[in-house]
Amino acid sequence: GDRVWYDINANSAQDLDEIGLNGVTVELIDGSGNVLRSAVTAGDGLYGFAGLLAGTYTVRVNTATLPAGAVQTYDLDGLATAHRATATVATAQNLTTVDFGYRGTGSLGDLLWLDLNANGFQDGSEPGLNGVSVELLQGSTVLAATTTSPAGLYGFTNLLAGTYSVRVVTSTLPPGLIATFDLDGIATPHIAALSLAAGQTRDDVDFGYTGTLQFGDRVWFDYDANGIQDTGEPGISGVTLELRNSSGTLLSTTVTGANGLYSFINLPPATYRVTIVAATLPAGSVATYDLDGVATPRTTLVVLEADQSRTDVDFGERGNASLGDRVWLDANTNTLQDVGETGLNGVTVQLLTTSGGLLGSVVTAGNGNYTFSNLLPGTYTVRVVSSTLPAGSTPTYDLDGLATAHTANAAVSAGQNRTDVDFGYNYPSSPGTGTLGYWKTHPQAWPVANITIGGRVYTRDQAIAILSTPSRGDKSIDMFHQLVAAKLNVLIGNNPSCISATIASADAWMVTRPPGSNIKASSSAWTQASPWHTQLDNYNNGLLCAPHRG
Repeated sequence: GDRVWYDINANSAQDLDEIGLNGVTVELIDGSGNVLRSAVTAGDGLYGFAGLLAGTYTVRVNTATLPAGAVQTYDLDGLATAHRATATVATAQNLTTVDFGYRGTGSLGDLLWLDLNANGFQDGSEPGLNGVSVELLQGSTVLAATTTSPAGLYGFTNLLAGTYSVRVVTSTLPPGLIATFDLDGIATPHIAALSLAAGQTRDDVDFGYTGTLQFGDRVWFDYDANGIQDTGEPGISGVTLELRNSSGTLLSTTVTGANGLYSFINLPPATYRVTIVAATLPAGSVATYDLDGVATPRTTLVVLEADQSRTDVDFGERGNASLGDRVWLDANTNTLQDVGETGLNGVTVQLLTTSGGLLGSVVTAGNGNYTFSNLLPGTYTVRVVSSTLPAGSTPTYDLDGLATAHTANAAVSAGQNRTDVDFGYNYPSSPGTGTLGYWKTHPQAWPVANITIGGRVYTRDQAIAILSTPSRGDKSIDMFHQLVAAKLNVLIGNNPSCISATIASADAWMVTRPPGSNIKASSSAWTQASPWHTQLDNYNNGLLCAPHRG
């Protein structure tokens, strides 16, 4: 005798981990077909017949006592005579090779997967877990083991009817995973018990796992294209991002929310690639930032270590549109930019989102001109900072009407260069400018008691005393004379648009050259100051943007 065993791999050999089939009746038959004895397998499928005379015998398995659906894989003299084997025993011989192997026709298995949303269901493109060891048990005995495929699939075949457990070898899982699903619940995680009928195939023995890590952050409108999320720069909503593993398999997608925020959650430690779906960005977008540089725009590798979550995986985008034009002095208040009407320089203009977030600001220059560039398609608010306008200015024109004074909404499309966002202003008739001689002899006309020149404060009397001092070729005294007169002319309400930049430059020049510094014609300081001095003199004489007092 010897053994009736469960040949689970159907290779006709008794492998070390293959168990015996207990409770099977085995009969000993003589040459005339008579049943001499019977035995029931026990202790690991063992059976035996002792005290035999020398001779030829047949050993027959009573198939009614086999597990249902059992298929024979081995006996001593081959399977042509199924379930029986004939053997000859010599005197005193102990023959222990009369074995019988059986397999089943059932199977079980299915999938180990990364349950990215931790809902216990295999959703969409949630990937399988590759390379995880899975064991098949009956009781505490391991019958077989296998490893999941790249798609996370596994299976056990040749199974007899019975009760089994499937166990995941946790040491082979990616670190940090926690169970979200198995067939009999995660109160006993990583192991599931089940019953299998004869010939049954069960493909529901799944195991779901989720990670505890996450990463993400924001896709934003990098208005100034500096790669930094500056205060006021808004997020870009509705942008789709894809998450892939290091092999390029798509794991998940997400869409940015109202402030451009996104995240991928429930991840195990690994290397990932996140990519923006470019078609979901605003038209005309140009990449300005991602984590590993814009040489490979809108895609970046992200490494998650154990116990690490990251909030630095940002993407910056600018646009290729622009808007702006001019802030001008609408002298005849006809809302048209007539020939000869000057721009207002030094006026601050702000660009805002329609919800009021400040994107940037510029100061008009040249001829009252301004521009905002790098714009994504959309509607913006342009606002003139009224405190930077000449005193007494009143609006005469903006793009969407004066009901919202100093403010205009303007929409741009991808690549559009919009140059019609103008602002017209008028202010009361100019009181006229006075020369240095006027201000020297009319102290009662001074609008202030003190005046600051080159960072130094002078009383009216001190300033008049210097105005009365001949320059004798000292440019620092000449500059003081003209700068005092120009500042006073602006303070009484004359148009400063043509002279404000010159006043600022001259004032800065005098910080280190107060009156009496002996700046002569041969010096570089004289050469630097001469154009400003001439401009100040022309303004004070009513030759520029304000008339003379007469």
